[in-house]
Amino acid sequence: MRERHLPAITVFRSNSVVRADGRAGLVLDTAEHGSFVIEVDLAAVATIREHLADIETHLRRSSLDMKTEPNAANTLASDRDYRD
Repeated sequence: MRERHLPAITVFRSNSVVRADGRAGLVLDTAEHGSFVIEVDLAAVATIREHLADIETHLRRSSLDMKTEPNAANTLASDRDYRD
């Protein structure tokens, strides 16, 4: 799989919303692009929940590592350098 460089956005607030027709979404308020909605279904919610759990685990481990000794492995080449 080819490596992709992904643009980053800073989310400073989020909120769940439901439309009159029953569709649901997640509103993301961002510093770079204002507000937008990501429409989701149950499968997407499950996937997002799984990925957020992975992120939370990483952040908690990184936080513990930083309290004991700064670790270069936890630092990306650039603040905005995300890759999948």
